[in-house]
Amino acid sequence: MLIAISILLTVSSLAVAVWAAFSGQLATMDGILLMAVCLALALIFSLNARSALRGEAFQGWLKSRKHKSDTGAQEKQARV
Repeated sequence: MLIAISILLTVSSLAVAVWAAFSGQLATMDGILLMAVCLALALIFSLNARSALRGEAFQGWLKSRKHKSDTGAQEKQARV
């Protein structure tokens, strides 16, 4: 769940930064600060998501899901 929230916040921060760039907000001091804050938040949340995806808990969860799908496929072949 934390990974999904981090990815969502990263994408939304980048979307706001792109909007600020294309809407002409960068001509003002507010726009420059908005861009800086959005890019900093995107960096922080992307690093959080990256570390969570590389963590042992997530890798163990992936392995258990793969193991379940492999046993399910073997059971289906055994029935045929």
